Amino acid sequence: MPLIIVPNSIVRDPNLKPLEFCMLLWFHYNTFLQKSNIIEIGLQPLKIRMDVSSDITMKTAFKNLQDQQYILNNVKVVNKTLMSIQINSKKLERGRWFTQLPKSLLTKMDKIGHRGIRLLYYYESYINRNDRNKPSSQFTFVGFEKITEHTGIGKDAIDKYNQILVKEKLLHIEKHKSDYTGQYTDDDKQVWTKYNNHYDVELGKIYEL
Repeated sequence: MPLIIVPNSIVRDPNLKPLEFCMLLWFHYNTFLQKSNIIEIGLQPLKIRMDVSSDITMKTAFKNLQDQQYILNNVKVVNKTLMSIQINSKKLERGRWFTQLPKSLLTKMDKIGHRGIRLLYYYESYINRNDRNKPSSQFTFVGFEKITEHTGIGKDAIDKYNQILVKEKLLHIEKHKSDYTGQYTDDDKQVWTKYNNHYDVELGKIYEL
């Protein structure tokens, strides 16, 4: 099963929008297929792969990838001819901390969207699959504020796409209610606390795609 492996610094890069993140995943995979950091891709097949209809949307995404130096050349975003794209391989080196998910996840683009794919990579980046003897290492309990800070996905969108991922059986969420701490404020009000939800990426289901 082909995997797309990216460093966690990219998974958590707030300068990358979800579409740009998914494009980068696909470009990274193509550097492996074409055995070069300079790849050739058609605009129309890329739009179909990314589930995008607008050329303007693609041009905007390419510009930001160039501004953030994930792409090193000025890409001519045009139809009918192959685009030559020079990928910054140094930024994509896996390093010590990285996240890997099957390439087949991209086939769910029309179902879970760019945000869904970004969220799955994000949750997985906090899970330590090598430490199976420690149950708490098999899920993440990152909060909404931190997710938004790292991905640019708003709270309402996080909630929406979490529900989509659960429906598609790609994510399990253990929700936590507020608990009374047994303490009181200076004005005699009860102090309540709420633990973050636990997110468990359904890796087995993703490998079945």
